[in-house]
Amino acid sequence: MNKYKFLLPLLLICSFSLQATPATTIPVVPKNIHIYSASGSTYVDLVATGCSGYRYYIPTQHPKYDTIMAILIAAQLSNKKVQGRFDGCNYNNQGKLIGIYLKD
Repeated sequence: MNKYKFLLPLLLICSFSLQATPATTIPVVPKNIHIYSASGSTYVDLVATGCSGYRYYIPTQHPKYDTIMAILIAAQLSNKKVQGRFDGCNYNNQGKLIGIYLKD
């Protein structure tokens, strides 16, 4: 029993350190911004990074959805590079875009 007393705190510490942190893409001009369905599924093509292929999805429930879309559209129209921040991928290997910023 005494040997297990130290195992539980060690497992708790390890479980917190193994959680994935958001990743970033390399700077690229966004392409193919599109709303795919009546439910509002929104996608943009950036560059394949980590678990994601080149296509990223933007959750419509994101509190700054409109701002993210505005930055992407402005960057595409002006041919400016953006860097995306994403947190994990869906079953289609599409990164969940949680942030975006201009790089030029």
